[in-house]
Amino acid sequence: WMNCPGSNALIEHAPPEQPSKYAAEGTAAHWVGEQKILAATGHRNRVPLVGMKCPENGYSVDPDMLRYGAGYRDYCLGLAEGNPVHVEVRVDLSFIHPTMFGTNDFGTYLPSTKHLHAVDLKYGKGEEVDAEDNPQGAFYLIGLAKKLGVWDELEYASFHIYQPRISDTPSVWTITRAELHAWAERFRLAAIAACQPDAPRVASVDACRWCRAKAICPENRAFATQQALAVQAARDHGLYGMTPEQLAADYDLMREAKKWIEQRLTALHVYATQQANEMGVDVPGYKLVQKRSNRRWIDPTDAIALFRMFGHADEVIFEEQTIKSPAQLEKLIAKSDVASYITTDDNGVELVPMSDKRPAVAAKSRLASLFKVGE
Repeated sequence: WMNCPGSNALIEHAPPEQPSKYAAEGTAAHWVGEQKILAATGHRNRVPLVGMKCPENGYSVDPDMLRYGAGYRDYCLGLAEGNPVHVEVRVDLSFIHPTMFGTNDFGTYLPSTKHLHAVDLKYGKGEEVDAEDNPQGAFYLIGLAKKLGVWDELEYASFHIYQPRISDTPSVWTITRAELHAWAERFRLAAIAACQPDAPRVASVDACRWCRAKAICPENRAFATQQALAVQAARDHGLYGMTPEQLAADYDLMREAKKWIEQRLTALHVYATQQANEMGVDVPGYKLVQKRSNRRWIDPTDAIALFRMFGHADEVIFEEQTIKSPAQLEKLIAKSDVASYITTDDNGVELVPMSDKRPAVAAKSRLASLFKVGE
């Protein structure tokens, strides 16, 4: 909202966010980190294990989550130096604006040095995030300072981004009390601007990237189209014979255009699929198909017993201590004997060009349920 005040109002008209496996994985990783800290500080005895389901979304805990969660715990408790810790706590910034609140992953305050710490665990491995001048960090620090009653007492405040799958060294940003208070004023002005009925929309890669409204935003469309036209014009440039300056300019253009076009393309893909599948909209030139997915054993133990019953040795059935896939084993016996042991996951649908070889599927339109006969 600070970068694009008008997005606040437009988001109200945007389609709902679709769940992703990356978000589910991140939620589970946060839960593991939380449980490890609580167990280490005597607040909870439950220690996550491999295969345990995250109670928030049912995602299975894997060995990497446990390993990274232990590192996150050790880093956070090292910052605390034996002082009270605050894990996954809601922070309230309503003293700045009624709509402002959030949840901080980890926080601690050191009275001896009057130093406040807020840690944000980022489990993603796609892009490294910098803590320096990070509005999210300032937001958490402000909320945490108010919650702990040290708003006018602290001397320093540090925001830490712990991103273990990208860097072994957390990114840290430290500011003074005066600088933190200045951020609060910036947030106040930004919140006021975002709530104005005529708040402007300002397209940018950073502002649009996580915005739910980008698929329906005229400014996003205009800027992405502008980037695409620039790329089309640049196609006339031959690579050979270009000066270093021309090469740098074209390279910068393509890098920036790639971000915009990929972002816009993803937004359009999600929105168009949603419109076609949930609202029954016919998108010319496209159709709904079943997403590609691998078949898996319903119960590996039952499948192993089946192939052993037909006389096949374990070295044929197993591959690196696990049962081979249905595609690798089903040829050993009649398909009719093995069919009931196999299932195929439903990964949803996606919208593809008509040239795609997969058969079209019917849309799961919500329109029929909206207009029931006799009502």
